[in-house]
Amino acid sequence: MNSICIEPKVLNGTVSMPPSKSAAHRAIICASLSKGVSVINNVALSNDISATVDCMRRLGADITINGDTLVINGSHTLSVASAVLDCGESGSTLRFLIPIAAVGGVRTTFVGHGKLPQRPIGVLTDCLPLHCTECTTQGGLPLSIQGQLHNGSFAVAGNISSQFITGLLLALPLLEGDSEIVLTSELQSSDYITMTTDAMKEFGVTVRRTAQGWHIPGGQRYQPRNFKVEGDWSQAAFFMTAASLGGCITIDNLNLNSSQGDKACLELYKAFGADITISESGAITICRNRLNALEINAQNIP
Repeated sequence: MNSICIEPKVLNGTVSMPPSKSAAHRAIICASLSKGVSVINNVALSNDISATVDCMRRLGADITINGDTLVINGSHTLSVASAVLDCGESGSTLRFLIPIAAVGGVRTTFVGHGKLPQRPIGVLTDCLPLHCTECTTQGGLPLSIQGQLHNGSFAVAGNISSQFITGLLLALPLLEGDSEIVLTSELQSSDYITMTTDAMKEFGVTVRRTAQGWHIPGGQRYQPRNFKVEGDWSQAAFFMTAASLGGCITIDNLNLNSSQGDKACLELYKAFGADITISESGAITICRNRLNALEINAQNIP
């Protein structure tokens, strides 16, 4: 058996963050719902992202992959009568696409692997039948849906997963009439919802936050555009930790104005006492310094 010898070293250098998987899911779906050609750059084809790409293709989108660039023509998305969507192990793919397939009236069977078939989907299977979409399931996957979703008021728990709300937000603007999402419990992981509404706005679709949830004007259409997926703040936190404990690392390919919840790590490490500077180009250099103890509310920063 080969062995690996690990020796302690001071970490120094520059690291470029890989693209955000959360941002990529949303961009691919918005582009696929646009009636035209979009170009999405800086995409890492992980298993979860590949599942979303495959499912959007099965729903009618034309997607060409060239390295880390996707060319997406959504002119025929949701034009198919039926589809079997294999979501792999991706909860985002599953929960985002159930309402979208329902809006298109696509007779769809959702399947998955690993632990995905056991993950909860009751939030959607409870509310969609109240709006003319029939859901057939034994409590998980496979899930079959049929019937054209109708607009209206959707009561949704906010403390189970923000992915259910994202799926409804992405889908409901495509209906002709207005809709609303009414939260029945406190919203958690709210920054993921902000990522969703930001992505929708980039592609020309808007919703309005209300005291109870969201008002979603109907009759909207996603507009094609060119889009670069931003770097992942969640992974940046690991390098910030390493640099704070010993070393000096420069991190680039991050959006300082990102709505990713884990962007909070930048202010947290400043509060810990790490030595942090930001260049004009937006590169973050973080170096070891005397650190302080903190009490952290991690509700929105997993």
